[in-house]
Amino acid sequence: MNDVIAVGPLLIRTSWLTWLAAVAGGYLFWRVVWTGSSEQRRCIQQLLIDGVFVYVVVWKISPVVMVPSSLWHNPLGVLYLPGGDRGVMLGAVAAAIVIIFRAYGRNVSMRLLMNSMIVIYLGAHFVYGRS
Repeated sequence: MNDVIAVGPLLIRTSWLTWLAAVAGGYLFWRVVWTGSSEQRRCIQQLLIDGVFVYVVVWKISPVVMVPSSLWHNPLGVLYLPGGDRGVMLGAVAAAIVIIFRAYGRNVSMRLLMNSMIVIYLGAHFVYGRS
């Protein structure tokens, strides 16, 4: 059963709050162990923020891509329909492509980017595994 927290007219799933706490924990862990320059940190941080934004947008519009006729039958349904498993995969692939191309364009070391992502994952997994 999905537990929700009601905040006015909004219903927030507790599983989303757990994911949010895990992402925050991963980010804080990354900031604590970061040893590079602040310019590199800001560049990697911007790459990851761009990747998350692309992921959310692609995940959200994936029902329209998968079933374009749904746009004509229920145009406001795009706001309410979740992306589903295919949307998650499409969003992850699109985010990875955007991050890789922008990293090459900004001359960011792939090793540094991958190490940062591993550290963020480990921090997030530590928080997520505890909840």
